[in-house]
Amino acid sequence: MEHYVLNVLFFFYQKLLDAFEDQNVDAFTDAVKDYDTISRLDQWLTTMLLRIKKTIQEDESDLR
Repeated sequence: MEHYVLNVLFFFYQKLLDAFEDQNVDAFTDAVKDYDTISRLDQWLTTMLLRIKKTIQEDESDLR
């Protein structure tokens, strides 16, 4: 069971990192949604992820 949890977390963090590096808001949102279906996000993590998402959105609008 412990390996499963670590694998899920690893893939979640990897998807978040990839989406952030690519400045891809949709991929970031999808990664969060996918993880949330497996394990509910707590309020603190949700707040942090929303802050990160906003920075991606701001960077996207700066490119335009």
